[in-house]
Amino acid sequence: QLGVPSDVPCLLFVGQIIHAKNVLYTLEALHLLHQKGIPFKMFYVGKGNASDELMHTIKRYGMQDCVEWIGQLSDKATLQKYYAAADLFLFPSLYDTLGLVVREAAVHQTPSLLLEGSTSAKDLVHGKNAFLAPQTGVADFSQSIENILMDTALRQKVGMQSAQCLGKTWSQVVPEVLDRYRSIIKRKNK
Repeated sequence: QLGVPSDVPCLLFVGQIIHAKNVLYTLEALHLLHQKGIPFKMFYVGKGNASDELMHTIKRYGMQDCVEWIGQLSDKATLQKYYAAADLFLFPSLYDTLGLVVREAAVHQTPSLLLEGSTSAKDLVHGKNAFLAPQTGVADFSQSIENILMDTALRQKVGMQSAQCLGKTWSQVVPEVLDRYRSIIKRKNK
């Protein structure tokens, strides 16, 4: 549905297109993969003050065929198609705590690649419920992406484990929320 051949790995970022989320860092890492001739399709979903720079850099690198900026999606069904199609969610943000987007990817059995030592990677275990790349530069982040893409079995295993550990469906969340509200109401009535 997204026009990505089944033999081409699909990569995804969802969030604000701002420098603090390391969107250009990700693009630099992808540029290294592109130079090696490694096939992939990357989708950036979101908007922000680095959107123009992102588009300019994609064009400057001649990567329009493998990197696409979608913009902001307000239709949840369309957004879910991107999560479902993705083989790997890229989230090298040093700005966020464990982002909701990582959990949304996990619901679709899409594992995430984050940076070791980042707040968003806290409580995640490399090779178990996520992948963690060292904070040693773009080349190492790029190599981490390549390694993950080359090991389909591990990527799928981590995707399934991330769904079990991080992903929660509405049918799982609603009872928890209902219990919490009942507890709050009970306390309030005392």
